[in-house]
Amino acid sequence: MKPNFFKLPGLIGLFFAMNAIIYAGEPDLDLPRKTYHVEYGEGLGELWWNRMARIVGWDCEMDHRAEDSTVIWVEGRGNGYFGMVFACWKELNKESVCEFALACQPAPDVVVLDDKVVWTRENGRYEKGFVEFSYVPSQDRELPRIWMLKKASPATERIYFRREPHYGEKIRLRQKGGAGEPPKLGIFNFPRDIRVVGADPALATSPLEQYNREGVDYWPAPVPTQNYPVCEMEIIDDIIPPVRSSPLFRCLEQRGVDMVMYHGDPLKESIAAIKATEKNLLLCPMLPKPGKSGEYKLCHWVHAVLEGRIHETEEAFITVANEYLKACPKGMVYIWYPEFDSIFGQWAGGIAYSPMKKIPELKSRIEAGGVGAFEAIFEYWRKIAVNLKQRTDPKRVKLMALLDRPGSQAAFYFKCGVDIIENKHIHRQNVNVVVANARGGASAYGKDYGFDNDCWDRYYWFGHSEEEIWQTLLVYLHAGGTHILNEIPVIASGNKALIPGGKALFDHKLSGAGKTWFEFIRYAKCHPALGKQVAPIAVMRGLPDEWNRLAAPSSNYEAAKDGSEVTFQPYFADYNLLNLVFSNYGLFYRTYPDRLATGTPYGPVDMIPWDADFAHLRKYRLVFYLGKSTCMDERQYENLRKYVNDGGVLVMAAGQLRRSDRTFFKKDLADLFGVRIEGDFTLKADPVWDRKRVTWDFPGGTQRYTRLQPVGTQTSVYYRLKNSDPHVVENACGKGKAYLFATEYLTEFDEMTASRLLQSELEKVRPVVFSPDNTWLEYMIQRKEGCVVLPVFNHGNVGFPSGNGRKVGVWKGRVQLDLNRMDAPSGELEVNGVEYQGKESAPYRLKPVGFERDGQILTFKAEVDRFAEFVISGRGQADKAYFGR
Repeated sequence: MKPNFFKLPGLIGLFFAMNAIIYAGEPDLDLPRKTYHVEYGEGLGELWWNRMARIVGWDCEMDHRAEDSTVIWVEGRGNGYFGMVFACWKELNKESVCEFALACQPAPDVVVLDDKVVWTRENGRYEKGFVEFSYVPSQDRELPRIWMLKKASPATERIYFRREPHYGEKIRLRQKGGAGEPPKLGIFNFPRDIRVVGADPALATSPLEQYNREGVDYWPAPVPTQNYPVCEMEIIDDIIPPVRSSPLFRCLEQRGVDMVMYHGDPLKESIAAIKATEKNLLLCPMLPKPGKSGEYKLCHWVHAVLEGRIHETEEAFITVANEYLKACPKGMVYIWYPEFDSIFGQWAGGIAYSPMKKIPELKSRIEAGGVGAFEAIFEYWRKIAVNLKQRTDPKRVKLMALLDRPGSQAAFYFKCGVDIIENKHIHRQNVNVVVANARGGASAYGKDYGFDNDCWDRYYWFGHSEEEIWQTLLVYLHAGGTHILNEIPVIASGNKALIPGGKALFDHKLSGAGKTWFEFIRYAKCHPALGKQVAPIAVMRGLPDEWNRLAAPSSNYEAAKDGSEVTFQPYFADYNLLNLVFSNYGLFYRTYPDRLATGTPYGPVDMIPWDADFAHLRKYRLVFYLGKSTCMDERQYENLRKYVNDGGVLVMAAGQLRRSDRTFFKKDLADLFGVRIEGDFTLKADPVWDRKRVTWDFPGGTQRYTRLQPVGTQTSVYYRLKNSDPHVVENACGKGKAYLFATEYLTEFDEMTASRLLQSELEKVRPVVFSPDNTWLEYMIQRKEGCVVLPVFNHGNVGFPSGNGRKVGVWKGRVQLDLNRMDAPSGELEVNGVEYQGKESAPYRLKPVGFERDGQILTFKAEVDRFAEFVISGRGQADKAYFGR
C-alpha cells in the first residue's frame, strides 16, 4: 500500500491509500453532460433522485440510504474516501466566477470539480451546514462533475447530503459577470478502482429526455375481432387534437380507443372531428375562454370553486355534452371530475382546508369538522350531479371521478353522486393500494371502477419504464377495471420538450411508451372476458377517515413527514399494517419506490366502506377495520354482527364503535364481541428511576384505553395490558369470530399486537402458497362459470427507467391451491396455462399443465417471468369455461 497525494498550494496534501495504479483526472462515469430541467432541483437529494448523482468510494466499506428527496446519508469505514459525485445541474458561463453553496453535514474533507480541488476542510468556508466556494469553469467542459468526499476511518463515518430547511432551501449558484481569473488549483488523483453505487437500487425515475427521442418504428395494427366474449372495458386516451392528419388521431379510429377527451378547442370543429371516430366523449371541468365563443379552458373543479364559478362550469358541461349528444346519437358522454380529492381538502391537508368553505352555507359545517363536514359536501355535490343528468340525458351521461391519492376513499365520491370512480398512482404510489381502494369501494355499492396509469413522477419527469407501464396496465386490466385512462407520453416529441408552454409534435412518431400503450390495447381488447373478482380479505374504512396521502420519496412536496396534526393523524399508523397483505409496500405516508407493485401473499384485498351491507360483507373471509371512524349506527353494527354469525372473522378497535359525538354507539356488546364497555380509563406509565433524587418517579396517566369487561361464555382475553386489563378480546359468535381492541384504533399502543393477530388469521384464509415463497408475487382470483382464473405477476423482474433496480429473475417453483378457499369447480379438474401471441389474429390459446391433487389441495409447477395466467377448470371444460364459446 503506497500513499499518494494531490498537491495544493500552501497546504500539505491529503493522503489516501490504494492498491491500484493511480492517475490524474476523473473517472468516466455515466453522468449527464448537458443541462437538465429539474423543477425541484434545489438540493443534492433532488439530483440524486433525478439520476444526476452517484455514491462513490474506494478502499473502504460503504453503505447509504436515501431517506427521501431531501436527505441522503453515506457511511464509510476503512482507509479510503467515500461520498457523492454529481453533475452540475446548470450550464456555467465560461470564465465567470461561479459561487457555490452546497448543503452537507458534517463537512466533507475535500470537494473536487472534475479533477481540480476547489475546497478542503482545513481552509475552506463552511457556514451553517453549507460548503461554500468559488470556481471559474474551463472552456472544455460544459457541466462539471462535483465530488464531495470524506476520508474514511476504521470507525464508521457518516455524511449527510440534504436540503437544509433553515438556511435557504436551494443549492445556491451565483455567477458573477465579467471574466474571472482561473485559480491555480491542485489536481486530485483518483484511483482506478473507484466503486460506484450508480443510482440507488430502488431508484426508478428517468428524465423526460428518454421520451423525447425520435420514436419507434411501429404502427399499431387494427384490433382483430374475436369469436368469443372479450373484456368489457373502455380505453380512454386523454389527448385528441382536432387535426385529422395526426397519427395519434388516426390510431384512435381503429386501434381500440373507445373514449377521447375534449380539450377546449373550438367546439364545432372538435365535435366534427370526434364524430368521425365514433368515439365516446370525456368532458373535463371547463370555463369559457373570455372573448372566444365556443372555446373553453380546462380546469379542476377546485378552481371553479375558488373562483366562485361553479355555475359556469355546470353550464359548460351541459352545453358541450348536449352538442355532442346531438351530433353523435349513439355516443356516450362521461362527465369527468379529475383529481376530485381536492374538494375534500386533500391537496392541502384535510377537510379543514376544503375549498368548499367558500360556499357560505357550507362554511360553518366544514369548520366544525368530523362527519358533518363530509355530509355537507356530499349533499352539495349530489345536487350538482342531479342537475347535470337532468339537463342532458340520464341514459347517455355518466359521472366519473378520478382520485389523485391511492388512499382516497371511493365511498366519498359515490356519495357525491358519481357513477364511476377511477383511482390512480402518481409519484410511484403503490398500485396494490390503488386497486384495493377502487375495487372494494365500488363493488360495495355495485358500481363500476377503473384506473388511470399516470407515469408522472414529479413535474415533467416520467417515472416508469416501458416494462413497468406494461406491468401496471396488466394489473389494472386483470383487477377488473372497466375504464383505463392513459397518462403516458404516447408521442415522441423530437426536439421539443414537454415543458410548461411547450406542446408535443402530434405528427411525430409514437414513443416506446406509446407503442406499449397500443400493444396493451390489443391485449385487452382480445382477452377473454374476465370472471367475478374474488377477494378473501377486506379492509374496512370509516368516516371521517382521511388517510390518503401515500407518496413516493421522490415526491418531496408530499413525502416528508411534517408532523402536521391535519396531514399526519396518529391513526394513520394503522395503514402500516397493509405491509402484511402488500409485501413491503412502505409506510402509511410513503411508498417504497421499488414497490410500485408488490406481492400479495394472502390473496387479493378490497378496501370497503363503513356502510357495506351484509350481502357484500359475506363475500369476505376476514374483515379488519383500520383507521378512524365516528359514524357507527344500528345498521352498520347489525351488518357486522350478521357477518360474524355467518362465519366471518372481524377485527376492530373500540374507538371505531363511536358515534359522531364521540360517545359509544352502545356499551353492551355481548351479542358480537362478548364484552361490556365500562368506560375510558388511563393506563399509567411504568415508574422511572430518578438518579438525581435517588428515588422512583411514578408518572401520571399517559395512555387512554377503553376498559372491556368480558361477559360472554365464548369470550376470552387474547392479550392483556400491563395492568392486566384486556387489550384484545376474542369472542366466538355464531359460526364466526370477532376480536375487539381496547383502543381507539388497532395500532394505538403498538403495531406488533395487531400484526401478530392479523397474521395468524390471514394464514387461515390464504388460498395460494408459492414455494419457494417470494414477496414480489401478486395473484388475483377470478371466478367464471366452470373455472377459476389465476393471474400471477412477478413484480420483482421488471426494469426501471434508470436501468437500475433489483431484478429477481424468473420465478420457478410450485403453486399450491386450496380449492375450498378459491370456490373452485367440483369433480375432476384440469390445469391450463394461457399463452398470448400478440401478432396473431387469434392471440390466446390454452396449454395443458401437469398437476397433482390431494383432496382439496392442488399443486402444479410453474415459471413466471413477469406475468403468467392459469385456468383451473372441470376436466374437458377449459376451452368453454375460459373463452365462453
